[in-house]
Amino acid sequence: MISVNSQQNFRAAMTKQIQKHFEALRRAPAFVRHAPASKAGFTLIELLVVITIIAFIAAVVVSINADPPQSLSSAQNAAKTIFRAARLRSQSPNPDRNPKENPLYNIRSRVIILNDPSLPEEHLRLMRVIIGGTRSAEKTKPSDYYWYDTDTQYVLPKGIYMVDVAARVAGGREGFPQERRSQISNKDSTDTEMRKNYQPSVKAQKEGEGDRSWYFYEFDSNGTSNMNVATFIIAKGNFTPNSDGVLFQNIHNIAGLYVTPSGETILYNDGFEMDKTSLQ
Repeated sequence: MISVNSQQNFRAAMTKQIQKHFEALRRAPAFVRHAPASKAGFTLIELLVVITIIAFIAAVVVSINADPPQSLSSAQNAAKTIFRAARLRSQSPNPDRNPKENPLYNIRSRVIILNDPSLPEEHLRLMRVIIGGTRSAEKTKPSDYYWYDTDTQYVLPKGIYMVDVAARVAGGREGFPQERRSQISNKDSTDTEMRKNYQPSVKAQKEGEGDRSWYFYEFDSNGTSNMNVATFIIAKGNFTPNSDGVLFQNIHNIAGLYVTPSGETILYNDGFEMDKTSLQ
């Protein structure tokens, strides 16, 4: 819906225009303001005033019922909030319900993005924050990790998707340039696929176990990352089941995040800026 402020500003502008027409009518010569008694009808200025009022009423009705297009920038900012939340959660205490019975060491957090075409409504749109750790301080391998769901998640607006490796572009082009695709992995350092149950659970899941595949980016307990730089890029597109991937509108109407090893997130709205970043 269009905001209340936008509607108020529009009404104020239209009211000002109507006042201008009445002022012009007041200052107009008598032969313009008043039609001769022998002739029926309206003067030109009177007609303009009526048309303006009708346009004003129609515009207000449209503004109340119109659904604005989904904004890439708002989705981009929401995604940034998810990455920041994950960075903060990496410094959280043990999320287990019984931390004394199930101690957790080497705590890390991940932003995970659903990578499952069988769920078309949330494929490359559902983002979650999860927390993981090992059962002893000495165990640090990815296979030693147990992962917990949190209550932090976000679904990109309808028609907006993460640009992944299978991205296609409308018009018969093969796909996005490599530097304009998200540089986020779906496998850990041991080449194990990131898997997690689709339905959140309070119970921990072992690394690599679960019913769905996800892309992810990881933060350690200091809020930094050992995954080097990463880009998370989104664009408007369409996806249908049994297709070869999301069909995006073009390679230029994109927005994204650049995540540094220190954990900072930088917004990018220009594809050419992203190209330069990928070369650094």
